[in-house]
Amino acid sequence: MRLPWSAVELLANWVVPFGFVAGYLFNVLTGIELISWLGAFGNHVLGGIFAATAAALGAFLTGTLTGWTTGSGDAIAYRNRLNAGKYLIIATGTDAFMREATGLLRQYNLENIQGYVEQAEG
Repeated sequence: MRLPWSAVELLANWVVPFGFVAGYLFNVLTGIELISWLGAFGNHVLGGIFAATAAALGAFLTGTLTGWTTGSGDAIAYRNRLNAGKYLIIATGTDAFMREATGLLRQYNLENIQGYVEQAEG
């Protein structure tokens, strides 16, 4: 499972620098004076900082929402169980190993046992 932060970081790596450049250029083109004592260059940089901040906020919101909505349906259930102090056991291997592991785990009073088959990519 990829955490939402991964999506945020990936998006922020692209939009924050572009946001700064866009804010800087917007201030250059419009000549808006945000703070008079900063001068022209200082106001351009401040415009870039404001736009980069807005881009970072957009990356955070968009990346987080994307991570929540496109994640595995089981991921939330697993996270809730882990937060409740329960354990998550993952076993991978051959079919024979998986049958042996399942048999071993079934002898304990487990809340849930789930099995997944890995799908080949392509």
